Amino acid sequence: MGWGMANWKVRVFGRGPGREPSGPADITAVSASGTVTIKSLTGTWTGLVAGLPGTVTVTGTFVLTQSGTSISGTYSDPFGPGTISGNVSTTSPIVSMTISQQRFTPFVLTGTPNGSADAVTGVLNQSGFVNTPITINRQ
Repeated sequence: MGWGMANWKVRVFGRGPGREPSGPADITAVSASGTVTIKSLTGTWTGLVAGLPGTVTVTGTFVLTQSGTSISGTYSDPFGPGTISGNVSTTSPIVSMTISQQRFTPFVLTGTPNGSADAVTGVLNQSGFVNTPITINRQ
């Protein structure tokens, strides 16, 4: 999945109706062009991070920078700051981020952005999380 602004152009060549081409003059050409806007995950996001059973749910803040298919950034919640590294892909999971926070084993968020790329819905795993649902929203 690319991110940013892209231009495309299509050219189709074919024969004239019902006849074999005798040269370049008999080949018909059609072209089209357009612009495709592709969203970036760069920005500040927040989501409720559910703790282990019997513990608190906290608001996590994800400050993301996307460059090509790479994601980097910072994470923070009441337990302290952390770092984020990850990527975006054209196959599932579309978004994969590893969050490293002091005092904890790194945990992983995998998910899929919605159509407007203002929310990512997925799950958390590792560091005690087992397919724990999460949605982060662009601020």
